[in-house]
Amino acid sequence: MDSSLLGSFEALKILYVLWSIGMIEETAEYEEVLEAEETAALDEILRPLSEVEETMLAKINSLYSQLGVLSKNELLGVDERADSDTIKKSYYRLAKEYHPDRHLTFTDPDTKMKLTTIFDSLTKAYNTLKDANLRTEYYQSLGSPKKETVPQESIRAEDQFKRGITEFKRGNFWGAIDNFKWAIKLGPDNTSYLSYLSLAYSKIPGKLKEAEEVLLQAIKLEPFNADLHANLGLIYIKAGLKKRALSSFQNALKINPAHDKAKKGLEQTNMQSGNTPGKVLS
Repeated sequence: MDSSLLGSFEALKILYVLWSIGMIEETAEYEEVLEAEETAALDEILRPLSEVEETMLAKINSLYSQLGVLSKNELLGVDERADSDTIKKSYYRLAKEYHPDRHLTFTDPDTKMKLTTIFDSLTKAYNTLKDANLRTEYYQSLGSPKKETVPQESIRAEDQFKRGITEFKRGNFWGAIDNFKWAIKLGPDNTSYLSYLSLAYSKIPGKLKEAEEVLLQAIKLEPFNADLHANLGLIYIKAGLKKRALSSFQNALKINPAHDKAKKGLEQTNMQSGNTPGKVLS
């Protein structure tokens, strides 16, 4: 048998003997481990997206919001004089960037839907423009009037959201809240804005009630978004409302049984005992 395994086995035997005669106290250390694991898990689950993920999510939301106003060549990032080879290269680059299978870290159905829609739109645009005859027919069908530009509200909302992300990363949570609120005023149906506003509130003592209310508002807009239910569960864990947390994580897993954040949150809730009846968020 491997000597390292023997050494480990002997060490375990010694630890067991010491524990059995009372020389090692298990409970206090176990509670410390649980507390450390809980803090680590909460930080992991409630963490904001990485800078790369934030940038990509902003690009996804921005392009998705423009799909209705961009022409096929604008969507592919080429002008009307581009030849088939240029169009092909641009399409391959964009298809690779926005292919849903390249973004498995985005688990919420809303983002997956947006990626799928963008990818399908890119493919349809390419199938039209790659053929010289179809391309000519398409440009002729556009006529002289130009399509409307992207609504200024959408651009301003994205700008406020990005500023909010910057302030959040600096630890200026009140500043982030102001930016996220402005973004929501300009784009009230964007659940990403609402989710980040809730996250910012959760970082401020005494503002868990506000964090809860914002997430409930987002869930009304997207009741089948597992991420939102999981985030709500984490708010309830922080508030000590374990039964509500359990329900929220279970709701998330009903929507997406493989949702990692909800699984971890459910494990954390089950590790803790009991619930505080009648407790309210404050």
